[in-house]
Amino acid sequence: MHENIYFKEAKKVTFIGILINIFLVVIKLVVGLFGKSSALIADGIHSFSDLSSDIIVLWGLKFGSKPSDERHKYGHGKYETFANFILGVFLVFAGVEIFYISIKKLILFSKKNTLPVPEWMAFVVAFASVVFKGIIYLYTVRVGKRIKSNLLISNAYHHLSDSVSSVGVMIGILGAKILPSNWVFLDPLAALILSILILKVAIEIIKESFDELVEKSLDKKEEEKIIGIISSVEGVFNPHKLRTRKIGNWVAIDVHIRVKRGLSIEKAHEISTIVEKKLREKYRENIITNIHIEPCE
Repeated sequence: MHENIYFKEAKKVTFIGILINIFLVVIKLVVGLFGKSSALIADGIHSFSDLSSDIIVLWGLKFGSKPSDERHKYGHGKYETFANFILGVFLVFAGVEIFYISIKKLILFSKKNTLPVPEWMAFVVAFASVVFKGIIYLYTVRVGKRIKSNLLISNAYHHLSDSVSSVGVMIGILGAKILPSNWVFLDPLAALILSILILKVAIEIIKESFDELVEKSLDKKEEEKIIGIISSVEGVFNPHKLRTRKIGNWVAIDVHIRVKRGLSIEKAHEISTIVEKKLREKYRENIITNIHIEPCE
């Protein structure tokens, strides 16, 4: 996909996410404060981290979608990877903050056996958040998969985590409202569980981004598929010395192939071109290849 079209589509869905997050941050924090719901306040902090991550995503997309130039012959895909890494770090801070607030509330409950009971308006806001964030998650992940952007897909999971967290908030508030007063701790407990889920997602994003930044190869199964595609081309023998890595939403593949000794340069080049075409079909042209040809008996 052309870089300008790629950035245009990614920017559109991210801007929509920004507008939704601004609305949710304000309404969650205000209603959480006046509605006496620590879980909704924690959810508002989570939405703020989503808003911050959207801005980082825009930065990563803007620079990551730039075409290759004299100083960046492999393109600028690592900008996206780095932005994805920062996005994961933001989620860690959000998860730790929510965890801290929740623990404080639960300790207070254990000492006094009471907490403020959340208002019904907090439940309504949490429900609205589930709907809005669920929709933007589906939209973002669909665009991310279509344009093969790991950064967008990761951001989609941020939206999903916000939606799931709001489900937890709804359960906590509902339990605190309809059950006896000694069950009011369900509100901060829901926030605590949410924080653990957020931290899990954050660690996964950081690990994936870090692996890409340090040039980790594609997983073994993916490399086996690549070897299978290359081996299926007529005239190719013993593909070997395969090296792979991710560059943003691109895949770089270096491989040696053997062809019959005595083939003309034109015929050998034709075979390597077919190999490259087959690989482009698999990765939707988001691929950089370097194919070395060797003679064999």
